[in-house]
Amino acid sequence: MNWLEKREDIDLQLSKENIHKLFVQQIAQDFSRCAIEIDSSQLEILFDAMELNTTIALALQKHHNKLDQILYIIDVPEKYTLKLDKEKPNFLQDLAMLILKRVLQKVLTRLAFQ
Repeated sequence: MNWLEKREDIDLQLSKENIHKLFVQQIAQDFSRCAIEIDSSQLEILFDAMELNTTIALALQKHHNKLDQILYIIDVPEKYTLKLDKEKPNFLQDLAMLILKRVLQKVLTRLAFQ
């Protein structure tokens, strides 16, 4: 996920309409596999990484008992989650950013091999 470290890189990718649409579809699909409803119509109008991150963090907060399941489905590497401090107040925001980056990475990789 190193190539998606800068927020500007993430925003640039999400600003591309086709990538943004695929991102929203993928995140809605992954969350629905955990029986977590995420408002995809809300995600469709958010092109800013921080706004998307906040929406994802709110969904995680509401369904905190399913964190392990969603991380498994989205395939967030454990080495990244282990670096997060669960005691910090911004833990869910940090976790949401990992999810955002991983889903975006999956979308971009899939596009590269089509």
